[in-house]
Amino acid sequence: PYARYYVGSKKIQPFIELAAGYNKFHVNYNSLSGNQDYSHSGSGFYLSPAVGFSYPMTDRISIEGKMSINVINTASNSGQINLSPKIGIGIKLGK
Repeated sequence: PYARYYVGSKKIQPFIELAAGYNKFHVNYNSLSGNQDYSHSGSGFYLSPAVGFSYPMTDRISIEGKMSINVINTASNSGQINLSPKIGIGIKLGK
């Protein structure tokens, strides 16, 4: 889940966002010969603050871009931080 706050009311709407949650993962790395070289699984909490913009095309569709910093804390790894740039299309559902 995430919360987003829009700053201003111009045609291009900047925003700040905060996402948080819990995830589980399992990763297998295989060599070209098909042999399994490495396997890893875990779970942990994450926090992801972001800044971005939204450019409304219609009242329900917008083009969005954002840069988030993902902070992940797992039992096997005390912490991991990475940047995540994204661009996409936002669709407003409901009223």
